[in-house]
Amino acid sequence: MSVLSLSTVIADQQRLLQLLRAKAAREDARDISAAEKSLAEFVRQAWHVVEPTTQLEWGWHIDAICDHLEAVTRGDIKNLAITIPPGCTKSITVGVMWPAWTWLREPSTRWLCAGNEADIATRDSVACRRLIESEWYRGRWGDRFKLTTDQNVKTWYENDRRGMRIATTVGSNVTGKKGDILICDDPHDARKVESIAERNRVLQWWDHSFYNRVNNYMTGRRVMVGQRTHHQDLIGHILASGEFTELRVPEEFNAAKRYSTSIGWSDPRTESGEWLRPTRFGHEQKKAALKRLGTRGYATQHGQAPPAQEGVHFNPSWFAARYKVGDGLDTFEIPGKSINMSYCVPFVVLDPATGKGANGDCTGIGAFAWASSNDVFVREMISERIPIDRLVAAVQGMVRRWGAEYVVCEANGFQIYAVRDLRAAGLVVKEISPEGKGKLVRASRAIIMSEQGQIWLPAEGDWIEPFIDELKLFTGEDGGVDNQVDVLAYACIEGSRYGDDDGGGPRVLSETRRKY
Repeated sequence: MSVLSLSTVIADQQRLLQLLRAKAAREDARDISAAEKSLAEFVRQAWHVVEPTTQLEWGWHIDAICDHLEAVTRGDIKNLAITIPPGCTKSITVGVMWPAWTWLREPSTRWLCAGNEADIATRDSVACRRLIESEWYRGRWGDRFKLTTDQNVKTWYENDRRGMRIATTVGSNVTGKKGDILICDDPHDARKVESIAERNRVLQWWDHSFYNRVNNYMTGRRVMVGQRTHHQDLIGHILASGEFTELRVPEEFNAAKRYSTSIGWSDPRTESGEWLRPTRFGHEQKKAALKRLGTRGYATQHGQAPPAQEGVHFNPSWFAARYKVGDGLDTFEIPGKSINMSYCVPFVVLDPATGKGANGDCTGIGAFAWASSNDVFVREMISERIPIDRLVAAVQGMVRRWGAEYVVCEANGFQIYAVRDLRAAGLVVKEISPEGKGKLVRASRAIIMSEQGQIWLPAEGDWIEPFIDELKLFTGEDGGVDNQVDVLAYACIEGSRYGDDDGGGPRVLSETRRKY
């Protein structure tokens, strides 16, 4: 090749390189412009920075969240509640992407963000800061603002345009902290929300503390985001005020209840039963969720429509089918199967009370057999005012009648003396603690198992109807007659540690004795 032809090739390659660079620059400029104009586009482009190892699965619900957050940024919506099932990218979109995107346009915006756990609140705050400090973000918008060095910690950082992002926890003291926009993400712990005291604590914090922490009452904005957890949760409380626009996104679509909002949005699905995210949640996942949460819990957390069922936690129809003992007295016979008693763990649960006077609290004693199939057979329930000096004899009688391996007893306050006396009488006792949980929280597993048909009552017994009557009247509030519910609750908590057996063989129950 001649020198002239070689120089021509080099010149052509340089021109091509310049054209490619110019094209890339134009594409980058278009991407930057699109990300600035659209929060949804910003989320798409920034995802690899925030979640480098997780592929983004886009769905229309993310577009809906972004559209409504943009409306809040513009001031078209002042107060917004986003109710959506768990696992829908709502925390990243609301608490991480949205503040970083808003600072591109209004870097002076001040954010006050609260979550129900300190670790989660800190996680989202750190993720937002990492995004802002990333090479990707700084390379595009580094001239808009910079984070300051004198106030830059995980839960509180500021920029040189006087904008800031503060992270705190639900229930914490927020005196002296304010924001132009307040975010509250998952205000309730789903494990504690059945407690009236816990719900009231969160509502009091919102009404008398967090709600008022806006810099300007005329322009301040508030966003609540999370799954529903109870019909009297904080989201239900704020929706009842009429101040909030609700973006409700249920897991399954009901054509008779198409939800819409003030900015012209409506659920885009058309057929009843359509899933929100069919690649991630379908019939099998619903089946597992129902088993874990029950229909009430599923309707609440996945349907965003908590039933108002306070005081109706146990349905008598759940106990319509009964078990019988086989002719050989060694099997439980239930519809569709026979369970050998040698595959079950028999134990007694005691909920002692003083039993003093005609109006004294009743002691509850229950005998149970927990099967390897995770069915629980209630053998007998006693609810009586039993004097302390007769308590040991009553428990011994229950143990002998049903061959119980051990006794479960709450060891709290005076009940520690009952544990002492039972052990002195030669009984094997496992102490159990309420762990500070309310009655309804403790009973949640028993409620779900009852609904799933895993708790079986016998066909006959004078104690059965009074027991069901107590279940029907159970509210979870203090002051009610609920000692048998407590016994059943502790039985389900205790039995839950017995998983399915691994080989189909009978359990070695002597192992249970050695543990206590």
